[in-house]
Amino acid sequence: MSRKGTNVYKRKDGRWEGRYVKGYDISGKRVLGFVYGKTYKEALEKKNKAQAECKKFPFSSEDMLFVEAAKQWYQKEEIGLKPSSLMKYQRILDSHILPFFGRYKCSQINSELVNQYILKKSVEGNLKTSEGLSSSTIRDIVRIIRTIANYVEEMTGLHMNIHHITLPKIKKQPRRVFTQEDIKKLILALDEECDKDLRCVGILLCMYTGLRIGELCALKWSDINLEKETLYITKTMQRIESSTKKIRKTCVIEGEPKTCSSRRIIPLPSVLVQSLKTYKADYEEDAYLLSGSVKKYVEPRNFQYFFKSFQEKNGIKPLNCHALRHTFATMGVASGIDIKSLSEILGHSNVNITLNYYVHSSMEQKKKQIELLKYS
Repeated sequence: MSRKGTNVYKRKDGRWEGRYVKGYDISGKRVLGFVYGKTYKEALEKKNKAQAECKKFPFSSEDMLFVEAAKQWYQKEEIGLKPSSLMKYQRILDSHILPFFGRYKCSQINSELVNQYILKKSVEGNLKTSEGLSSSTIRDIVRIIRTIANYVEEMTGLHMNIHHITLPKIKKQPRRVFTQEDIKKLILALDEECDKDLRCVGILLCMYTGLRIGELCALKWSDINLEKETLYITKTMQRIESSTKKIRKTCVIEGEPKTCSSRRIIPLPSVLVQSLKTYKADYEEDAYLLSGSVKKYVEPRNFQYFFKSFQEKNGIKPLNCHALRHTFATMGVASGIDIKSLSEILGHSNVNITLNYYVHSSMEQKKKQIELLKYS
């Protein structure tokens, strides 16, 4: 016998039993919890209390599945993160973490298991090629696992012993920049093409300001103040995954810049101001710079395609758009721009990022510097 809608039942032994949903296992099947009381009221109160605790976290620390911990953590993260960050987390969880760790209880996961997982991913982690994942990708995956472990400990007190993990070393890839010869070819070609295609104006803008491609694509003519000779970066454009487990699609979104430091004002060089003055008067303030249209935009992927074909057309070995940013930083240092100013123009949070990742001395520059060495 049971009271309708309460999930509290009278047992044959005379006790009352309350049933509640503790959570779901990796297959999606409900996992039930049970409480008992001498009276209906006692069992109902115990059941309601247990159910309330499960809303805080779905399992006790003893039987909590990692898949449920990850699910609860992700729901918490949804509140404050950008859509692009959330989609990155979801992709890593669905593609890499949960297929391996989802079947384990949190109490079963330790450093040895995680290290075995890292080794496996280093050898055959790429789902498309079956080759090993890059060191940076593996580090991103482990960072999420650790964050979930911290969340579990915070919510339940369960300590997941995963502190002795051996991470793969980062293999620093050389940043590719344009040669002086290719820069000359670009400038000559842009002088001829800018009047015909606003996307060429975008290339020129990247060369002189080091904009990220997403920042460029989101740029509107209203963001350029030619009287003050400044450029305002207030948003960025990117294509992100908008997916379910069955259907995986992408969409273009405009949002806040990459970091707080990315929201910035960039001074424009005089040579660029003169070029922009010849175009701005022809377009509405709210028009996108690359398209000249209020409604239509040029998304990052299409701009990459255009830039590649533009280089091939003009006899330049194609590099991606980010190479313009690398080149701007390298040329800026070579031209005498101080690192602090250059870092703020690029939108970096500190100068070390500028020095370590974007500044590349050419052999000519190194030669000039070494000639400064004097012993007498």
